[in-house]
Amino acid sequence: MSPRTRPHWARSVEQYFPALAIRNYRLYMGARAFAMVGNWIAFPVIPWLVYDITGSNSALGTIKFVSLIPVTLLVVVGGVLADRYTKRKLVFATQASLMLGSLMFGVLAATGHLNLAAIYVLAFLTGIGRAFDIPARQSFIVEVAGRRALGNAIALRSATFNLARIISPRIGGLIFLVLAATGCFVVKALTFIPILVVLFFIRPQYAPHAGTTADGSRARLGEGLRYAFSKRGICVILLLWGVMSLFASAYNTLLPAFTRQVYGKNVGEYTLLVSAQGIGALAAALFLVGVAHRRRPQRGNIPDSPGRRDAGLVPPQVSAVAGALIICTALAGLALTGTYFVAILLVALFGFGWTSFAVSSDVLLQRLVDDRFRGRVMGLRTLAFGGMAPIGALLAGQIASVVSIRWTVALSATLVAAGCAVFCPVILRVRLAADLPAAGEASESKSEDEQ
Repeated sequence: MSPRTRPHWARSVEQYFPALAIRNYRLYMGARAFAMVGNWIAFPVIPWLVYDITGSNSALGTIKFVSLIPVTLLVVVGGVLADRYTKRKLVFATQASLMLGSLMFGVLAATGHLNLAAIYVLAFLTGIGRAFDIPARQSFIVEVAGRRALGNAIALRSATFNLARIISPRIGGLIFLVLAATGCFVVKALTFIPILVVLFFIRPQYAPHAGTTADGSRARLGEGLRYAFSKRGICVILLLWGVMSLFASAYNTLLPAFTRQVYGKNVGEYTLLVSAQGIGALAAALFLVGVAHRRRPQRGNIPDSPGRRDAGLVPPQVSAVAGALIICTALAGLALTGTYFVAILLVALFGFGWTSFAVSSDVLLQRLVDDRFRGRVMGLRTLAFGGMAPIGALLAGQIASVVSIRWTVALSATLVAAGCAVFCPVILRVRLAADLPAAGEASESKSEDEQ
């Protein structure tokens, strides 16, 4: 069907949501949506169980450290594997392992054996699975969506993720009240089934041609590190990700303690705070889908050039820096207020800023990186994000045990502001190439900033 004979709604969908015009992306993200819902149903359960068992602020930092330290240690290796093996098969294997981990949580909870030691062990094993899953899954998105709709695909993924974040914790709270922790973990395991089915049958049409690279995992890793740190734009984005992960995540780590100690609330209000952050994040994702990372409209009879496809109405450099500054503002407000309803608004603002920064910086990375190094760079991105988080969580828990929780968040806000002052001006000067060929084409995109 020619563009002129297509219905108006179809042309509008392609303009505003070009990623949804791609069948593989629709199937993949539809199935991922179920897994996201399951993840957010069970997400608040583990820290709440730990806090309920121990009543300790430092234990909240410890459980986050235990669950994320495997990401710190292994995610770069996961990036090497993502560049070496078929990403579809690797994501299938890692998603299956995460499903098994959820089932193990459910079985132990049902039999009454889910004590603190068991939570720590299973959280660590789940972290190992995530270390190999995240870089493969992050780099797989370009194979199902292609570069033409990459920014829109990432923003839509974030919108789906945050919609799940809004609705799922409340659902999880109800399941927890009726079926206890067992029900939450079993539901999470079941939500992996659609993505496993889709990954089994899907055949990505934008898989890049294999490139020449060094032999051996250690050589591949060294090659990826040299590549990432020789590119100014990539390097600065990774460093700011590290600052955000190390310091800005303190509030999330201490959220159960904030709920009880500062606001005097319980599990229902705790899940409402989690949902509020999701509402802010969803608003940011929808803004990025509808304004920042949608395709520019064509004018007259001038065809859309490759360089203008998915270029966006707001440069990702600007939305990334704006998100970082919003994070600073929200953290400062949370440190100052002790009012629960004001905190709901500030948590929503934090979610808006975090998603604006995360999505826009990911778009920048995906557009700057060479296909041969995509898995390794996304592994380094995960290391900067998830790898610094356990250290930040441990620090936040220990500091909050010595000083007040609000002073801990105030310190976090100060350090995040310092990082923004150093790195944000550099990100604003990052320049993207005008021409971005589809993934799999022989030519490779270059950025002026990589010279």
